[in-house]
Formats: sequence, structure tokens, C-alpha cells
Amino acid sequence: MMFSLFSVVFVLFDLVQHTGSVFVGSVSLCQIVVSIPIALLFYRYVLQITCYRQLHSLMIFIILGIGADDVFVFSDALRQSKEVVSAK
Repeated sequence: MMFSLFSVVFVLFDLVQHTGSVFVGSVSLCQIVVSIPIALLFYRYVLQITCYRQLHSLMIFIILGIGADDVFVFSDALRQSKEVVSAK
């Protein structure tokens, strides 16, 4: 449990540092964390998979990594588009 909490805090710090905004970083992390129960509901009720193993506990780290990477890609794309527009 402590590793999960530490990971969430670390990702929040990294998001804030990379985006340069506490608001964008915290809202991005909230969206990532809210996607976890939605993914579990989809997994359980839509796909109707009932088994839950210890490996599923690692899901939070995978979702945090993929979600943070998406935010990094979008923020870098926004920065690059501003540079392209200002160069014209």
C-alpha cells in the first residue's frame, strides 16, 4: 500500500514538474486515478472476468505509467505546436 501511495505522489510531482502547472498536474492525476475503478468495472461486468489474482494488484502502476506518459506526450505536443505557430 505504501508503494502505491509513494508512486501516486511521485507521479504527481513529475506531472507538476513536466507541465509546469500544479493545476494541470493535479487534474491529470485525478483523471488517471478515476480511470482505475472504471477499468475494474469494465473488466468485471462488460468482459465478465471474475478471477482476480495478485498480479492484478500491479494494475495501478501500469495505469499510472500509461496515463502519465499520455500527459507528457500531449504537453510536449502543445509546446511544439506553439513553437511552430510562432515561427510562421
